[in-house]
Amino acid sequence: MIYRARTLAEILPLVRAELGPDAIIVRQREGLTGGFAGFFQRRCVEVEARPAHASFDAYDEAEPVLPPPREPIDATGVDAADAGVDETSERTPRVRDFRELLARATNRARQDREATAADIGAPSAAAGLDAPADGEGVSATAAEPAADAASSVEEGRDAAPFAASTARPLRSLRANLEASGLSGEFAGDLVQEVSDHLLPFASSRALRRLARQALARRLPPAPLLQSARPLFAVLGPPGSGRTAVTLALARSYARERPAVAFLADRGQAVALLAERAAGREVTDAGSEAAALRPLAALEEELPKWRGEAVVAVELPALAGGTDGAERALADVDRLQPDLLLLALPATLARRTAERLLAPFVGRQQVAAAITQLDLEPAPAALLEALIRVRLPVAFVAAPGLGNCGVAPADPSDLAARLVR
Repeated sequence: MIYRARTLAEILPLVRAELGPDAIIVRQREGLTGGFAGFFQRRCVEVEARPAHASFDAYDEAEPVLPPPREPIDATGVDAADAGVDETSERTPRVRDFRELLARATNRARQDREATAADIGAPSAAAGLDAPADGEGVSATAAEPAADAASSVEEGRDAAPFAASTARPLRSLRANLEASGLSGEFAGDLVQEVSDHLLPFASSRALRRLARQALARRLPPAPLLQSARPLFAVLGPPGSGRTAVTLALARSYARERPAVAFLADRGQAVALLAERAAGREVTDAGSEAAALRPLAALEEELPKWRGEAVVAVELPALAGGTDGAERALADVDRLQPDLLLLALPATLARRTAERLLAPFVGRQQVAAAITQLDLEPAPAALLEALIRVRLPVAFVAAPGLGNCGVAPADPSDLAARLVR
């Protein structure tokens, strides 16, 4: 007979009342019922039960001829499949030894873990486990591996199938990261972080979002500017877009407050003044420092502007070699900027970027300004180099970004450019 109710506790009294206290539960299922158009449904439990086989005593002696009936299955919500019931038999269901179930579950866990390790290229966590035969207990060697090996039914059911189900998507994610320009080592570390620390809290269908999150978390935060009218110093190799960054910074700030840009390579100072109350537009005007040498011009002009306006200074191009870095750092130390920006083209190779950044690693108030994003929207190699040397990204520059071609960097946006 089949019984349905909201909970198993409501069914058991009916089963005992109609089929007797020795009734046997053959099958149990859970599902949804009721509702309208798929909404407002409630959970229900369906149980199929039958009376126990009755014994027949054909004699008057005290001892029965037939053996006593088998012990019935305890009707406590145990599924027939989990209890080891053979539903195809017409006789009393056969109950298998629990040790057999434990051995089977542990064997499945070991096989799933080994398959997962083979898919993602990691060493097997269950190496050394002996596969127990059907009907036998767990081999003595099963207790020797590391603690994360499948050594219980719960671990076999929960951990191993979960890892096996995500092995192929994780492998595909790593291939996509490498195709975007990241090195195999870096992509592998990123996927491992997703698998170990982000995937347990999300769905496996959100792997790309999790990869973006892991990548964004690796980018150091940009330094905080304490002044409302800071001094920026822009440094970079030839052709890196230093002039574009310097002018874009000054013009962006000039929409709200006075700003000035010093183009040191040309010995020129460009004043960008904003007077919103008067409705006056931003204007460019060459200063009297145009004929002076770069550092002399800065020394004469800076006292007039520092603290009164936002100042953006383009320093001479960074020459290759140790001497070029030392000269650039000497200029930076003379200026004492609130933030030193290293203009780095998005097309820069990783190893070239790491060599270029080495002299500036560990200095305070230094950040990158990624330029030419219109030429390389997904600067994977450059971002990997910045993450490796722990240098933050403060600005990104390209035509159309922000109000004047430059905008504050957003780690999530940079990560989304790589993981699509």
